[in-house]
Amino acid sequence: DHSACELPFKLYQYTPADLAGNPLASCLLSTNMTHAGLREHITVNPRRACVFWFEVGQRCRQLPHAHLLPHWRGNGLNHIFIDHADAGIDAPTRKIWLGRAALAQG
Repeated sequence: DHSACELPFKLYQYTPADLAGNPLASCLLSTNMTHAGLREHITVNPRRACVFWFEVGQRCRQLPHAHLLPHWRGNGLNHIFIDHADAGIDAPTRKIWLGRAALAQG
């Protein structure tokens, strides 16, 4: 939902500090988002973000707790999960666990 987003479009990447005490802390995979083409779209202020990025580490079994993320806003809207696991998550389970968040698997 980009209706509440300011231009230029800003992306916030979850950090270990965001997840202190959260079951998902063990699932967070750090990603280097310093590529010159991305830099202008990254924000360290979650209030300025239009999209929230969460890269999932291998063998994460904590995705049912996604609703505990600090910027979840009730239904996961504007969240993107990148899951590198080969197993994937079936559609019915994904809807329960991740609400309206997007999921890229593979």
